[in-house]
Amino acid sequence: MQFNNSPDVLIIGGGINGIGIARELAFRGVSVVVVEKGDLCSGTSSQSSKLVHGGIRYLEHGDFGLVADACRERFFLTQNAPHLVSVQPFILPIYNTDKRRPWMIRIGLFLYELLALHRRLGHNHMISVSKALQTEPLLRSEGLVGAAEYFDGKMDDSRLGIEMAMQAREMGAKFLTHTPVIGCHIAPNPEVNVLTDGTERTFTPRIVINAAGPWADSILGMTGISKTPLLKPTLGIHLVTRPLALTHALLISAASDNRVIFVIPHDGYSIVGTTDTPFDRSPDTAAAGVSDIQYLVAEVQRVFNVSLGPSDIYATFAGLRPLLRSSATTTAAMSRDHALIRHTANFMSIVGGKYTTFRSMAEEVATAIMMGLDRPFSGTTRGLHLPVGPFPTPETRRRSVVDSARYCIRNEFARHLSDFLRRRTDYFFRQGNGLEVVELVADVFASELGWSIDEKVRELSSYRQSIGDMHQQIYDAFN
Repeated sequence: MQFNNSPDVLIIGGGINGIGIARELAFRGVSVVVVEKGDLCSGTSSQSSKLVHGGIRYLEHGDFGLVADACRERFFLTQNAPHLVSVQPFILPIYNTDKRRPWMIRIGLFLYELLALHRRLGHNHMISVSKALQTEPLLRSEGLVGAAEYFDGKMDDSRLGIEMAMQAREMGAKFLTHTPVIGCHIAPNPEVNVLTDGTERTFTPRIVINAAGPWADSILGMTGISKTPLLKPTLGIHLVTRPLALTHALLISAASDNRVIFVIPHDGYSIVGTTDTPFDRSPDTAAAGVSDIQYLVAEVQRVFNVSLGPSDIYATFAGLRPLLRSSATTTAAMSRDHALIRHTANFMSIVGGKYTTFRSMAEEVATAIMMGLDRPFSGTTRGLHLPVGPFPTPETRRRSVVDSARYCIRNEFARHLSDFLRRRTDYFFRQGNGLEVVELVADVFASELGWSIDEKVRELSSYRQSIGDMHQQIYDAFN
């Protein structure tokens, strides 16, 4: 694929924000290149709770504008990508020890529905304790004094991002993955140096967008513009467990710190999360620690009539929220809204934000860029449908693993085993973590990409080692 070394816009970061901005620009005929140090959506954008949600918990912090925007974007995503985004009913159990009382929940449900207006996904209402227990029989009944039912969305976060990138590519956007930035200079004109396939390459775009998520401060540091960090990241970890919730996801108030925890049903497993702890190390080291696992296990066992052991935890995953630095005294109070920061006329950073609102955020950034390029901004992607490929569901990809792996290599930017097993399929999340098919998948990758025997062995060893290290952490949490 030919790349223009002097595009209108160069975007650093191939997460959902960078992909969304690229799609908005390509939709309007702007030449744009995205460079990503790893795989697309391999950072924060594949480590979410897999929810497309308005953010009911943000209401208690007064983030009404963010919730209203998220409710609108949630609706558009269910309409434009129904093969990846679906309506998910929730139950919110209320226990006698919870700080959020039934009357508070009732007000919250009313506001949540009001802010969604005609784009709500279902009717939010209080339900009886007996109805809650009948719907989700594993819920603990002791101390349960009320419950509510409300509706949000569930998604495949990494696939949504990857398929958005494929659509942007069809419009003319270019993507370079596994291509780290090694230099970024702004004055007198932008110049970005990257390393791709072991070769240094220089781009001289008109405008540079720093959309590197948790790595945004590292990119900013290369420019010399500012030494003051933009971000105050927090770590969120999730557990993938044996099925706990059956049809409804659960929103639980944690007893230890009043945080909100989700338990979300998927096909054969549940996702439990998330934590929200300050993080001041390299983003490359983000991982689920023993204390994080113990925290989530304790909260699950408090609310469910279950006793979890190491074999009940199929996987863990962790990501960083690239939150904008603020004076908030707690991580929960830190805003999830985004900020577009203009460092110079030709260098901007986009930080913060939540996955659900990526499209409206990208539209805002694209508007600013088009003004900088002195081009008119017209049209909207609100009704732009995402095409459905030949393997639209996790089940179809598992059923035809060889064909789907080959398709992902040829069409979906996959270059490593983890790209396929973690982000283009759900093998990583399932019991066994894909180890039962890893040799078969490695054969496909070796054939398609021309791997040597040593390269194939390294890929297999790396994936197996990552799974082994993860399960060692899980084992340590119970011993």
